[in-house]
Amino acid sequence: MSHFIQSNQSSTLGNAYMKQMFGVLLCCIVITIQMCIVVVPPSQNADLIPDYTPQATIDISSEEGINEIDNQVPLQGTLKQLDILREGNINAMKNEKIQSQEAQKTCRRRCQKRINIIYYAGKAAGLNDRKSIIYRLGELAGYFCAQVVVPPPSVLLTAAHNYNMNVSSTVQWTDLYNITFLPDNAPVIRSNIFDDEFDSWFENPVFDMEDTEYEDWLHVISANDKMVDDFKNLQEFTWNLPLNSNKGFVWEIKHDFFEYDLWQQDIPDLPAARRKTFTGQDYRPEMSPYLHNYKDNIDSGCKYTDVDTKPLQLKQMQKRFKKRIERHSLANSIHGLLHLRRTDTLDICDSSLERISNYLSCSFNGTESRGRNFTLLLTTDEQDTIYRNGVLGMARDYPHVSILDADKMVKRVVNEAVTNGIIQEGLDNNYFIFDVENMLRDTNWGDKDFVKFFMVFRKSRCRDCIPLDKWLANDLDDYR
Repeated sequence: MSHFIQSNQSSTLGNAYMKQMFGVLLCCIVITIQMCIVVVPPSQNADLIPDYTPQATIDISSEEGINEIDNQVPLQGTLKQLDILREGNINAMKNEKIQSQEAQKTCRRRCQKRINIIYYAGKAAGLNDRKSIIYRLGELAGYFCAQVVVPPPSVLLTAAHNYNMNVSSTVQWTDLYNITFLPDNAPVIRSNIFDDEFDSWFENPVFDMEDTEYEDWLHVISANDKMVDDFKNLQEFTWNLPLNSNKGFVWEIKHDFFEYDLWQQDIPDLPAARRKTFTGQDYRPEMSPYLHNYKDNIDSGCKYTDVDTKPLQLKQMQKRFKKRIERHSLANSIHGLLHLRRTDTLDICDSSLERISNYLSCSFNGTESRGRNFTLLLTTDEQDTIYRNGVLGMARDYPHVSILDADKMVKRVVNEAVTNGIIQEGLDNNYFIFDVENMLRDTNWGDKDFVKFFMVFRKSRCRDCIPLDKWLANDLDDYR
């Protein structure tokens, strides 16, 4: 009897032991599965991380380990393990993961590489005109997996807007307009195609396709106002290129840019029969680039370029300019812009000294009792010293108002920066200076955090008065 009891106890203990071992084994299996899930990227995300190889374990307790993580492609499913990292690295890793997830949902066409070339050369004009063209070329390039090639600023920018002097040949487009692709911030403009001595920007054609690296490439020249058919041909060509093809296209655009028929309609879709492609990604109509239809006045499409196109040195100069303004402003000032365009608007908008005097008298009426000072920032294309001094002297009629010559001040800020080696020589040109001053006019005439109201005399705006006293009474954010 006792033997039976002993045998039964032994059996019970054995069963308990087996259950415990089974539980341990099950935990190991679960942990192994979880580790596999962490290390191996999900198959549906494989196209988001090309050429992925699992990384060795990294010691994230050291600065070197953190830097190593920063330089790697973010591992899928490991963000919780990085909570001990400093905040900047956590945010960077999370942002990269979010970008990877959004890549599945984005309207943008994915590009393994950008070997195709879109070239444009037109008559010299102002900077805003050139930016507008390069932006549209950039959207086309983003969709076509291409880069944009254009003559340098010294060729494409007119001397008429720069004291009748050409912009220095040392100035590059990235100094004036740093347009980049989404989501990788790669530059839109390719600048290493031709050497510094190249001067055949307006030849037809510019690209020699024989006995060069572009031999056997597709070469398209749009030399008249017909561009739609060229777009259709290039669209079909790029969607039928093998994924890793080393052959592409060169598209030269020669005519007056805004006269092309492509801007007078919606972007043509790829024919339905050709939408299954060999590129690793099938075509969808929503991939078409974001462009303006001038005929119907409609913007539509997918955005391929970043909205932030300000070069670093431009942002730097705008900060210095803002500090200079604040240093010369009245205490407790509300800043306003006084913009007087005169050279081409005198017949439409009277901006005589008498009219400006009456305008200021009306606009500042009653404001002296509000306990705030005002600093006006004068910008004008008028070069007559008597006129400019006349406007600046009007501040004497109002103890709580000062008027600063913003044009003169911004020139001094930029010239000092060049002299002191803070920014490169050649950037003390009128185009760069104008862009620095644009911080007073950005986003529908102004930076809300700095410039609060706008006194504008030009073709589109020519008022007799703005009710600043009413504005202060209502505590509005700004008055436009």
